[in-house]
Amino acid sequence: MTPAPDPAYRLVLDIQATQNPAHAHRGIGRYVREHARALIRRGAVDALLLNPHLPFPRELDADLLCSPLLAWNTMSELRAVAAAADGPLAYHLMSPFELGAHAEGEIPTHVLHHDVPLVATLYDLIPLVEPERYAGDPERMRRYRVRSQLLAQADLVLAISDYTARTAVEHLGLDPARVATIGAGVSPFFHPATSGDAPAAVLGRNLPGLDRPYVLAVAGGEPRKNTERLLDGWAALPPSLRGDYRLVLACQVDEETRTAWSAHLRAVGLGDDEVLLTGWVGDEVLRALYQQARLFVLPSLSEGFGLPAAEALACGCPTTTSATSSLPEVLDWAPATFDPTDPAAIAAAIERGLTDDAHRAALAARGRARAGELTWESVAGRSLAALSGLAPPSAPRTELPLRLALVGPQPPTPSGIADYNARLVPHLAERCELDIFSPSPRPARPLAPGVRWFPPQALSRNLSPWSYDAVVYTIGNSDDQHSLFDLAEEVPGLLWMHDVRLPGLYLTYARDCMEGDAARQFLRSRLLRQYRHRLPDDLGLDVSDLPTDYVDAGLAMSKELVDQHRGVIVSNQVARRLLTLDQQPDARPTRTWVVPLAVPEPLVKGTDLHHSVVASFGIVAPVKAPDLLIRAFATACATAGLEAAQLVFVGEVSAAEQADLEGIAGACGVADRISFTGLCPRPDYDRWLGRTSVAVQLRRATNGESSGAVHECIANGVPVVTNVASAAELPAVVVDLVGHDVGVEELADHIVRALSDRRFVERQQTAQADYAATWSFAEVADRLLEIVAQLGRGGDPG
Repeated sequence: MTPAPDPAYRLVLDIQATQNPAHAHRGIGRYVREHARALIRRGAVDALLLNPHLPFPRELDADLLCSPLLAWNTMSELRAVAAAADGPLAYHLMSPFELGAHAEGEIPTHVLHHDVPLVATLYDLIPLVEPERYAGDPERMRRYRVRSQLLAQADLVLAISDYTARTAVEHLGLDPARVATIGAGVSPFFHPATSGDAPAAVLGRNLPGLDRPYVLAVAGGEPRKNTERLLDGWAALPPSLRGDYRLVLACQVDEETRTAWSAHLRAVGLGDDEVLLTGWVGDEVLRALYQQARLFVLPSLSEGFGLPAAEALACGCPTTTSATSSLPEVLDWAPATFDPTDPAAIAAAIERGLTDDAHRAALAARGRARAGELTWESVAGRSLAALSGLAPPSAPRTELPLRLALVGPQPPTPSGIADYNARLVPHLAERCELDIFSPSPRPARPLAPGVRWFPPQALSRNLSPWSYDAVVYTIGNSDDQHSLFDLAEEVPGLLWMHDVRLPGLYLTYARDCMEGDAARQFLRSRLLRQYRHRLPDDLGLDVSDLPTDYVDAGLAMSKELVDQHRGVIVSNQVARRLLTLDQQPDARPTRTWVVPLAVPEPLVKGTDLHHSVVASFGIVAPVKAPDLLIRAFATACATAGLEAAQLVFVGEVSAAEQADLEGIAGACGVADRISFTGLCPRPDYDRWLGRTSVAVQLRRATNGESSGAVHECIANGVPVVTNVASAAELPAVVVDLVGHDVGVEELADHIVRALSDRRFVERQQTAQADYAATWSFAEVADRLLEIVAQLGRGGDPG
């Protein structure tokens, strides 16, 4: 055999056919395993990839099972293979018609890259050539046609027979230059009987009812296998010949087919003892059947190649086949074929093969000659020769763009996380391939060029999560996260936790998605799973509980999601510490990265101190200490003579909370200088940013949050007084940091300084501008992609 030229590409073999229970041990599964072995022996393969949407193969030969090349087919794995390969990759789809449940799962999108040639093995196009035989399953036919269109995109199609190559050109319109016939081979396991094989003993143990010489057929229940006509042909044989031989059908069929065949036997006058249906047999028994058979017959109406006939030849069994489709290519000798549509012709071929000694000798001689040609080494050589004809690679190595799935809310959902995601998307889209999965309404126009938008459930039902370098979940503690919570439990990814305390998410999920006792059981089971004996005895476990009841009890409820995912991003070191402490003592360390909130683009320019507007941005709630701010504001006005100063709460506030705070303002003598905007549209919010002289952002307790309002003030040059714990991690002077226990007089002094000390304000604004220039959404996008790449390499946070 002339050595094949070395192709310029390294092969990645998709062997998911070994996972398909319908044919893992039949022709296609056998072909894939043997072809893969031969290519590995030639040193051409860098990976054997399995479909992560399918179960692990029930049985995989030890050499493949133990191969270091075997892995799940994920974006991360393909990237690792490309990085380690000695040259560019070509992706070999060894079974292109695996019609599974995922539109993009069986041919994952991460391999359909313009720099990765797609090679496909084509066995047959029988459903397209004979659609009438499959009219009873229109949905399967629709999916088959969709899948067949992929072959039109393939750079190279490797047909297992000349017949298959012709049908590909005729029915798919493929360029003949992109179709190569590679044939099929037979494993060395199938060979003429030796003393060590002991085929008679094997059959005696496994098929004790086989008590006389026989004719063998590897049959099947599909109409194209033509089994009923074979039975008709057997019935047409002389009774004396039928008395000397049995017909053995080696196959596994369902009960409906078995019943139909039994009825057919009776209809054509055959007795039950004339035909033996073996059921499923392993390779050892199948080899023994080939070795001991007087004749092998393959009556199919159509086959992509006819591997059982080749195996019979290899075992030294005289073989006769149909004269249709690819089958004449097996022996490549016309006298060995018959018309499969004519039972009389089938009978004549069988009778001649059993009784004509000269014909039997010729069949055996032709079989020996062809068996020497039908080797997997020859198939591998022809495959590599065809691969060498691919267009030269454009680069010495395969470079794959990062692929990201961003899961989370988007505008118009009224959420800080939604707004943050929307600002981040354009920067990510410039740097990677990005798909968005969001429960929010689809925007009229894409957020950025090339970005696709899907509902969250599409990631588990239609698109493969394994086709991304990472699935990034932007998680918060609110009721707009429920669909994301379901998905996050199913598909592991990278958690970007804007809140590290999640009782609000669990409580509202139980309230909105469950009824009655099921909600209590849900909460109890999830709490026990996370905290075990550390649960307080007095916890109500009721959906009407407040999230703060759980936080006060020390239950942040983060462990379950953290344990299921590949890593976690938080926005500050305080959140990182709280997250670590919420896990079980001595728990496996969580891979956690700190990515501070980005400073957004400025929406307004500068700040006018003459307005003397003190503002607090965000939801007005007791945890934000609005009562303390009112008293400090009143003190500042009284001690510094701030006659024109105003205090504005810019954000949602309940009627009861507003009434209480107005009462405090009245008692302090500043009722006419305090106002509440309520929940206001973004343009109004931005106008208040432009009018504000100093923003005061307070918290009485921390959940590890970073303040989006603080960062918006930084972006717009608004001086900030704050005691938010995470603000201590900002560069010096960017904010005016006060203690968590700041009192009225101290806070009043800081407000006065911000309103009256121009030099102090200018220093803070300069520091804000410097920080904003170094930590924008562009820098956050870069950092996120660095983390995703590090995650794929298995690295730990720096």
